Amino acid sequence: REAIRRRVDPEDLHDLRVAIRRLRVALRLCNQAWPDPRSAARVRELFRLSARLGPIRDSQVWLQFLEQAPVGRRCRRDRGWQPYIRAIRQETAGKVTRLRRILSGPEWTGPASRLTRHLRVDLAALAEKKARVPFRSLGAQKARQILRQIYREPTPGSRSPAEFHELRRLCRRGRYVVEALAPVSGSAVRELARILRA
Repeated sequence: REAIRRRVDPEDLHDLRVAIRRLRVALRLCNQAWPDPRSAARVRELFRLSARLGPIRDSQVWLQFLEQAPVGRRCRRDRGWQPYIRAIRQETAGKVTRLRRILSGPEWTGPASRLTRHLRVDLAALAEKKARVPFRSLGAQKARQILRQIYREPTPGSRSPAEFHELRRLCRRGRYVVEALAPVSGSAVRELARILRA
C-alpha cells in the first residue's frame, strides 16, 4: 500500500492484490475450523476491495503492453495511434489517482480496522471457545478438494478461454492453500506448490 502511494509501478498493485487473495484463503481456512459470520464478512469485504482494484490493474497492464517498443514500431504509422495512446495514458493516470484515493480513504481504512480487530480479538476468542483443529489436517482437506476439482476438469486444449481462465484461478487458489500449509508440512507440500505454480 505504501509503495503504491509513493510511486507508479504496476507491480505494486499486483503484489497488493496477491496479498489480499492470500489473506482471503487464510480466512476461509479459519472459517472452516471455526465458522463465524464475522469471518465470512471479512472475506466478502476483501473480495469487494480486490474487485475495485482489478480494473485499475488491468489498465496498468494494458498501458505497459502498448508502451513496449515492438508495439510502438508496429502501430506508429497509423494516424490514430498517437491520440489513442494519449487517451489510454490519461485514462490510466485517472485510475491511478482513484487507486490512491481508495487506499487513503474509508474504503481502505474501514475494512483494515475491522480486519485487524478480527485477527487480534475475534479469531483468538473463537479458537479459545471452540475445539482446536490441527491446521495441517484442515489445510490438507481443502487442498485435496481443490486438487480433485483441477484434475476432474477436461484437458486445457479442449476448453474455452473462460474455462481455461477458471482453471488458472483454481490452480492459484490451490497453490495459496498449499503454501499456507508448507511451514508445517515439509518438502512434499512445497513441491506441490511449485507444480501448481508451474
